[in-house]
Amino acid sequence: MSRHRNIRNLEEDDYYDDYDYDDEDDYYLEQQREKERKAKIEAERKAKVNQAKQLQQKPKQVKTPQQQSTNQQKKASTTKLGMVTGGNKGISIAVPTDSTKKTSLGQSLNNPSYAQTKAINNSNNNNSNSNSPPELPAHVLAKLRSLSATPSDSTAQTLRSHLSLVILGHVDAGKSTLTGRLLLSLNHVSSRLLQKYQRESATIGKTSFALAWFTDEDDAERERGVTVDVGTKFIRTEKFDFTVLDAPGHRDFVPNMISGAAGADCGLLVVAATTGEFEAGFAAANCGEAGAASVGGQTREHVILSRGLGVSQLIVAVNKLDAAEPPWEEGRFEHIKSQVLAFLLENGFKEKRIQFVPVSGLTGVNVSNEKRKETEEEGWKLLRKWYKGPTLIEALNAFVPAKREFEKPLRLIVTDVSSEGKMVTVRGRIVQGFLRAGDGVTVLPVGDDACAIRVERGKATKESDSPYSSVGSRGNGQSTSAEMDLNDIAELRNCALAGDTVECGLSGIDAARVSPGCVICHPQQLVRPRIERKFEARVMVMEYLAVPIIRGSQVLFHMHSIDVPAVLNRLMTSKKRGEANARSNPRVLTGGVEATVEITLSERLVLEEYSECKSLGRFVLRRGGDTIAIGLIEKVLDT
Repeated sequence: MSRHRNIRNLEEDDYYDDYDYDDEDDYYLEQQREKERKAKIEAERKAKVNQAKQLQQKPKQVKTPQQQSTNQQKKASTTKLGMVTGGNKGISIAVPTDSTKKTSLGQSLNNPSYAQTKAINNSNNNNSNSNSPPELPAHVLAKLRSLSATPSDSTAQTLRSHLSLVILGHVDAGKSTLTGRLLLSLNHVSSRLLQKYQRESATIGKTSFALAWFTDEDDAERERGVTVDVGTKFIRTEKFDFTVLDAPGHRDFVPNMISGAAGADCGLLVVAATTGEFEAGFAAANCGEAGAASVGGQTREHVILSRGLGVSQLIVAVNKLDAAEPPWEEGRFEHIKSQVLAFLLENGFKEKRIQFVPVSGLTGVNVSNEKRKETEEEGWKLLRKWYKGPTLIEALNAFVPAKREFEKPLRLIVTDVSSEGKMVTVRGRIVQGFLRAGDGVTVLPVGDDACAIRVERGKATKESDSPYSSVGSRGNGQSTSAEMDLNDIAELRNCALAGDTVECGLSGIDAARVSPGCVICHPQQLVRPRIERKFEARVMVMEYLAVPIIRGSQVLFHMHSIDVPAVLNRLMTSKKRGEANARSNPRVLTGGVEATVEITLSERLVLEEYSECKSLGRFVLRRGGDTIAIGLIEKVLDT
């Protein structure tokens, strides 16, 4: 399991005490001096290269017939000594036979014109590599698009689609238990391991938590019975490979939930159907003293955050219907469906991308289509009296493949780092572009170069195997004959693509220089994202906001796996939902408005406009432990 974050104190107000946003500490001053020093060295090198190029490009003098005749006589009196390689070309060194004009081999190699020529050749080779980032050929991109389309039938050749699925919902809704049931139903964990967990959980009085232990692997989480960090697992259904991100439901760990939702394509919203539990989890928030929703369930906040962070497809699993009064009642299911559906439509989800499925994660009813259980369990009989829809696994297969941006520059967001000898292992998700084993890369914002000597894509395997498999491997024969592997395309061998969760081994870099939240890209300057502190953004303010947002408001800025203090130093425009015209330079931002603002961060981060990279252009603003706004970066500003 990969862990995205560490447990920390969530009192964000401590970040802002005595902080002066106009001053930079010594670290950033040193970083700026180092940047200036490197720029000076680079400028001197380019000047020398340009000077040498001018010497090479100097027009040759036209020789007269008499001069040509003289040169031919000189060539006849020389002896060819050998060949010396300079750059990519062979250089012949001619040694005159006249004793008064003899030149040693060492003198020839030390000749300024020869050294200059070799430097020019090497420089030209390096510049050609640095100015030409890796690209996929047009015919390969076209083939990827056609193979990544929605599978039509079992005989059509397709490239198996990979989706990231985040598990959402209020605390104690049964998210981890349902995830464990999915793993068990798809044979990605063994029944023997479940029996072991049942015995161990019984010793601490938490027998019903055995299935949740498949994702909650930390001892503290198992003792408390609460998910703290985002747990990562891999499952494979008939049509998709899923990276499952089990996000925490407790309001104290919303920052961890943000890191999970930021890397997801689709969501599984788990709602408890028991009397009182649904109402508590779906309760509307009230205005708290901190200036945001401080009372209420997390179901609503998870829905708003997930939609703002890019989740567009959703399955609503109405869980624990077997514990409702009466059990498996159609009326209770329809009541929950009507309330949740209305809220989802209000927050930007499309009805055709929403599915409702009644399930029981504890007993497994309607998780998978296991016919043998229909005659053994009363729950199946009661459910089939009125429900004719899909099982949970069938609903997962009904997702639409996500559109991937293979042709854009590489962006790999790091979520976990470990060190093995001289190799640094990073885990994360490629949000756009592609990465080959052997590619040179740069780790931002530190700017250190490295080499990706190993690239492995995460995929579902048997319980005894690693969750990661070497790029191009078929993985335990789980692919059908109609499915195409990346290794079958010559240009994509040893390659991972946008949308893949990967484990990458880096060489040539110190482990202390890489941390969760870093962005890995190709080293060419033209394809690197910017590292800045200031940007303009379009934000949507949360509905329940007691204390308005004013100029100079201090907030906590969340983007994928990082969070830093920030200040809203300009309020540029604002308008209420549905209004056509925006007001310029508003004094305050109240709940439910859309606004354009200028934000300054406490440190430089990797930022990109939303139009260039969606994952590096989405963010969340929080204050006092509550979410106050979600937004998109429209313009990155120079600082």
